[in-house]
Amino acid sequence: MSTTTDLFLNVVGNVASVARSRPAAGLITAVAVVSLYQLTRHLKRKAPSLCATFGGPTRFCNSLIGFVPESTQHSISTLEILADTYGDAYAMRMMGQDCLILTDAKLIREVLRKRPDSFVRAFNKDKLLSFSGVLATEGEEWKRHRRLGAPAFNAANAATMVPGDALVAKRFVRQLQKSVRQNDNRIVWEPRKSFLPAVFDCLCICVFGKDFRLVNPDDLPITDGSQGITEAIEDLTSGADHILTRVVHPVMARDRFPWNLHPMIKKFHSGVHRLSEFGEDLAAERRAEKESTSRVDLLSKLLQLNKEDLQGNLVT
Repeated sequence: MSTTTDLFLNVVGNVASVARSRPAAGLITAVAVVSLYQLTRHLKRKAPSLCATFGGPTRFCNSLIGFVPESTQHSISTLEILADTYGDAYAMRMMGQDCLILTDAKLIREVLRKRPDSFVRAFNKDKLLSFSGVLATEGEEWKRHRRLGAPAFNAANAATMVPGDALVAKRFVRQLQKSVRQNDNRIVWEPRKSFLPAVFDCLCICVFGKDFRLVNPDDLPITDGSQGITEAIEDLTSGADHILTRVVHPVMARDRFPWNLHPMIKKFHSGVHRLSEFGEDLAAERRAEKESTSRVDLLSKLLQLNKEDLQGNLVT
């Protein structure tokens, strides 16, 4: 949409410039533009209408922009409501484009089977996630990252990470036991608030080989830097959730003014930056260690990757 608008404004600017400098040439150009516009409208009138063929909501078919979703959830819920009215296949205009909506799983599979090269999953196509990695790429790029990271994800390395996860699980159980109410012998806890430290502990042990003791039932001294890395992970996860579910236009997810004034966009890019710096510094330390190859964390198994690939796979 923005590209079309920019192109139109550029054409208008060029026409105005020519008209000011050369009146005759400007007149000819204006006539050509008007003729082209009329021809385009004529071709559109002759083209078959998706709404006329498949039916659909009139208010979204006849307007210039059509349906503008506020978030992914808003888009899904609206399409489901319209499917109850117009059936398994209907047409509508969405974000300035004519779209055919299919909701029947059998029909979708039939279309994909007959035209396998016409439809692809568009995950991260617009680079909403600014880094590359196994979880942020598709197609050949994903195959490359999967091939580079295959040694780190084999069965032997995965098995060596189990003791670290088990240690965190034991701490988590002991911490829940400490929260038992004495009067009725019940555990009262908030799952999200209490479980996130356990998840972050497992991530840090498996990925970085660092035990920050975020789950700390014994009230032992906290490791230096644990608060910063925890905040970075929290900012990354909460910001990514906002970007993937609420940002309609990809440009609005960039770390640029004025989009980065939004607190969630700012949090996301801040978390990515801090995690990348932490991983880079830790990788430099591991490369200097003679015993780094004997470690079982993912970072030590990915040290052969270049800087960009290492950071992208660690963050994802």
